[in-house]
Amino acid sequence: MVHCYFIRWGGAFLGPRFTDKGLGFFCVEYPGYGLANGSVSEEAVLVASEALLQHLEVVKGVSRDSIILCGQSIGCAPAIELANRGYGSKLILISPFMSLKVSL
Repeated sequence: MVHCYFIRWGGAFLGPRFTDKGLGFFCVEYPGYGLANGSVSEEAVLVASEALLQHLEVVKGVSRDSIILCGQSIGCAPAIELANRGYGSKLILISPFMSLKVSL
């Protein structure tokens, strides 16, 4: 998804391991990163992430209970938020942030 300490544990490494076992593996390219159009914002990241999950559920017929959310580095934030919104049955966090300053 985004940066990690050991790049081999990113989506490019994990994807084939899942698909080799007959499981689906989808990653979100956040707006403003990589080849995705748009500008970087918290809202844009959540919209893109939730759109993929809705596509899996509505178009592909994947039940929310069979989805495992995985966030890497800053991608842990949307993964946690989407779990909070009821998506997925499990949550994996790879190299999550250790502290976070929040402005209220």
